[in-house]
Amino acid sequence: MGITDSNSDLSPSLAEVTRGSPQMEDELLAERLESAGLAWSRQGRTPTLRELVTCIPILRSRPISLDAAIDVALRGHLAAGLTLEESAEQLRADAPELADAIEAHLALRSMLGSLPAPVPVETEDLPRPFGPALRDGKQRYQLEEALGSGTQGVVFRAMDRLLAADGRPLSVAVKLLHAWQTDGEQEASREAARATRIRHPGIAALLNCGSAEGQPYLVYDFIDGAPLDRWRARQAEIGERQAAKIVLQLAHAVQVAHNAGVVHRDLKPTNILMDRGGAPHITDFGLAAAMHRGKGDGPVGSLGFAAPEQLRAETGGEDASVDVYALGGLLFWLLTGQFPNGGSPAEVRERLGGGGSADAPDPAARCPGLDRTLGAICARALAPLARDRYASAAVLAVDLERWLAREPVMPFDRSVVRRARLWTRRSPAAAVAALVGAALILGSLGLAWRADLARRTYAFEQQLEMLRVRQEEQERRIEGARGLIQSMMRTMEKVKADSADLTWLPLVSGFESIGGDHGVDVTGMEGQMDHARIAAVRNHLASAAGTGAGDSVEIAVWETMLAFLLLKSERAHEAVPVLETNIARVERLFPADDPWRRNVTALRDLALFMNDPDPMIADGARSRLELVAGELPENIGRLVSDTLSRPAAQSRLDR
Repeated sequence: MGITDSNSDLSPSLAEVTRGSPQMEDELLAERLESAGLAWSRQGRTPTLRELVTCIPILRSRPISLDAAIDVALRGHLAAGLTLEESAEQLRADAPELADAIEAHLALRSMLGSLPAPVPVETEDLPRPFGPALRDGKQRYQLEEALGSGTQGVVFRAMDRLLAADGRPLSVAVKLLHAWQTDGEQEASREAARATRIRHPGIAALLNCGSAEGQPYLVYDFIDGAPLDRWRARQAEIGERQAAKIVLQLAHAVQVAHNAGVVHRDLKPTNILMDRGGAPHITDFGLAAAMHRGKGDGPVGSLGFAAPEQLRAETGGEDASVDVYALGGLLFWLLTGQFPNGGSPAEVRERLGGGGSADAPDPAARCPGLDRTLGAICARALAPLARDRYASAAVLAVDLERWLAREPVMPFDRSVVRRARLWTRRSPAAAVAALVGAALILGSLGLAWRADLARRTYAFEQQLEMLRVRQEEQERRIEGARGLIQSMMRTMEKVKADSADLTWLPLVSGFESIGGDHGVDVTGMEGQMDHARIAAVRNHLASAAGTGAGDSVEIAVWETMLAFLLLKSERAHEAVPVLETNIARVERLFPADDPWRRNVTALRDLALFMNDPDPMIADGARSRLELVAGELPENIGRLVSDTLSRPAAQSRLDR
């Protein structure tokens, strides 16, 4: 097989292909070139790029057709035995003025992971039989037409004699695979067996797999359509909603496959067929990774749509999350026309070659005016770290469904205004009806509303007047309570200290209670109240001593209370002798493990801390207090904590 130098023996001839090309649409001319290229490949005679451009000058102004011509010529060079590098150089030599288009074609094929390869099967004239023999001795399949070839093999439209409807064989797609290594064949067989369990309208069902005449093959449902990349090139424009609907259908199909335990790992436009009705169908589930087994530790998947962990061959590179990333990549590509990972292999390596620190690609940056929520959905699916992506294809599908239904998508649509706008767009008829109804209701109730407003205004003014009267009454009560307390305090000041007794203690507590209940600020009176308490307790202890009362628990407790009140009033020098007497009495009356002994000891240490000028003594007292602070009663513990935290106490230690 080789490249012909003339077109006289080509079938179809170049003249047939070019007939009417100036008036032909770009997409139709591309289809004609692709169909002719398959026929030329079977004949082993393919025109060069120079011949194609010379015979079809309009190619220079038709980008889609020119790309198809470059593809035809490239496949011809590869079929003639040239390497990819040699074929690329030959293309550049044939048409140096088309260098940019040639480089773009090579980059595109590389990003899609579908650079053409030599066809390893016989290319004699079709139709021809293929496959296992049936009972009548005939082979099961009849290969009718070559549909295309890629890195994995050649695809034919074929008739399946075993599957028949009304006695007529059914059309199927038969993929004759390139040779794989022994260990890869076993893994691929297992993947294929799992893939046969998948049934979904969005997946080209794998009907059969096997090997015939030493040639491994797969049999799929025949989808009458074109690959997604070719379909997109033929569209004048793809709107946001159309792109979202396509990816939504793909996400539902992917989730069904994941539920069956099959991960695709190589989702890309060339593995998705668009049927005549515009519905997508996924092909080759799980087989790309299976065929890769035994061929080294390199990445699985195409550069343009592979997740970062795939490209770096890291742990998780075969998990379902890589398909979620590819779905986000397909949405990005449909919206922007660009690859999510970068525009060239070098750019992909530069961007994702590190540790995954790159940010998710932002489709809004490439497509100004893109809906903010749809862009956020796309970016989340394309998160560089798997844990930041959607948990599954099903969760991605839910968000796309809500966006398409114009429902809020959390957490992207938190704004009340945006949620109201989505409701209006989702149900415009209901929104208009609601607005009209509201206008009618407001108009019919206008007079009634005015009358009701007047009544409500009058009632509100009456309530304000009642509140004002109550406020004045409350202020009179507070002022009266304040005067009562001040009168009591003046009375207490006139009473001599030696005449106070324990009956004053509940009175002092009553003063504090009255002030708190009536919102009266008693700040500044605490010293007077503590003074009254100290006098009352001192007089009680003196009276008990005068009657000759000996040691008793009651006397010990009153002594401890007196010391506490003195320390609270910062009269530590008076508290020290009281505590020395109290400690001796408590040690005689209370068991060694009684908590009251700890309370008295803590008060003694607090008095030393407050009163003794020796820093060593104060420091030791502080250390002992910090050890027992959590076990002290609330009032004593608060007194200890407040005293130790005062700036004066800290400066005492600093000295």
